[in-house]
Amino acid sequence: MPYYRRLFEEAGVHPEQIQGVDDLSRIPVSTKRQRQRTPLDEKLARGVNLERCIRHTTSGSTGQPDLIVRTWWEEQFLLAHRLRTAVQLGIEPHYRNVAVGMGDTRRILPHRLGFFSTTPLDPALHPTQCVQELVRRRPEVIRGRPNVLERVVAQDEGQQLRRLGVRMVFSGSELLAAPTRRRIEEGFQAPVIDVYGAHEFNMIAWSCPQCRCYHTSDDSVFVEILKDGHPAAPGEAGEVVATALHSFAMPFIRFETGDIARHPAHVPPCRTSFGCLDALQGRSVEFITLSNGRVISPITIRHSLSQVSGMARFEVVQTARDRVRVTVEVLPQESSHPCREVLARCRQIFPPDVAVEVGSVPELEPGPGEKYRFIRVLE
Repeated sequence: MPYYRRLFEEAGVHPEQIQGVDDLSRIPVSTKRQRQRTPLDEKLARGVNLERCIRHTTSGSTGQPDLIVRTWWEEQFLLAHRLRTAVQLGIEPHYRNVAVGMGDTRRILPHRLGFFSTTPLDPALHPTQCVQELVRRRPEVIRGRPNVLERVVAQDEGQQLRRLGVRMVFSGSELLAAPTRRRIEEGFQAPVIDVYGAHEFNMIAWSCPQCRCYHTSDDSVFVEILKDGHPAAPGEAGEVVATALHSFAMPFIRFETGDIARHPAHVPPCRTSFGCLDALQGRSVEFITLSNGRVISPITIRHSLSQVSGMARFEVVQTARDRVRVTVEVLPQESSHPCREVLARCRQIFPPDVAVEVGSVPELEPGPGEKYRFIRVLE
């Protein structure tokens, strides 16, 4: 493909020099912006029939969506890794699955044979209606975005969801904060498995209920954590750079995902032998940079504000280097107003010279075609 041929030539790298993972560092890292500015035909392997491929459009969290292309077999193989992980976690093929508020319900061969079949709930359903549908369908496995699942359990006034017998909840597509995980687990009386993925690679890692780390899917993606272009030390946060091992129609070699994570300082004992990450810090585009250069992590903001009772969700918008606006969606049944506590917590997160404005709305919804983002920073 022209893109990587040109990249190799500019770096003075010959394909025969790449004999193993230790040689990958010879290849320059590709950024999202570089790939977005490259014509589609230059990113495709020779002989690929685009009309027979499966296409995915990224969410565009960096400001511009991108097109991902895979063959049918590549798609089935990567999705099968998710099923493999589910089986390892104890999910049986006959369990009833329901996807809550997720538009992506791709079917693969096992689904068509009646295994791991998933019933999607309309993303437009109100949380109260989702509760009713879940009670009617009585799923054993639930999939959904953390903020959606949190809103659903908040509307379960009769605590009906606790009695469904849900065996496991899979969350994904958004950063999962500890308070949010706790509310979902309490609401369904089931463990939450957080799946870390990206359109370019499908599943990258999943949270382990035994060691509490995120195990990387080492047989489908090779993950590096880099700081200033070099491998980050254990316990040190860095950029996630990944290489897809089974994407041949549109290869991704040392691709900068835009996410921040770290390897554990001490690898915990676990029966799973795959590599692990001990923390996902969020996307680099979600870190708030102040006028003095100080950086505020999105996970710090979410961990603190998610513990405020009386609200469904919130949005933090950086309007200037020294100004932040927080909008809170207040739960309708709440008599107390959470804005005062939100402001107090923000005053602990941000330095005194940062102006913080807090307001409330009955319902906080993203724009048409947008995914909910709890934090928006200056471009």
